[in-house]
Amino acid sequence: MSLTRINTDPTSRFQIHVTDPHQYRPYITTLRLLGIIRFLHRGRFEWKLPPYEYEFEKLPIDLILGSSEIRRRLENFDDINDIEASWRDELHAFAMNFMLLQRQAGSFIFIPE
Repeated sequence: MSLTRINTDPTSRFQIHVTDPHQYRPYITTLRLLGIIRFLHRGRFEWKLPPYEYEFEKLPIDLILGSSEIRRRLENFDDINDIEASWRDELHAFAMNFMLLQRQAGSFIFIPE
């Protein structure tokens, strides 16, 4: 993966070029980018407040990330590897159950570790 600046304006965007799609982990990459942005702009960074689409109480980032716990851990500057490790066992169990269901249904989809 490589990052490319669009122009030299410090408020400009960047673009991610995925050079190895088998190694690229978009969710973890997003958490890392959010962590870096929060760190660099601590004291000024704020999450968008509700409403967001159909939800009027929860923070939009909680919906996007799938959990308020992940947001809280980002706010505490927890290590992203620790955050990822916290759901690894549950994710592995889900993948194993999914593969078992696929076998029982007569089809199989490979899920890498």
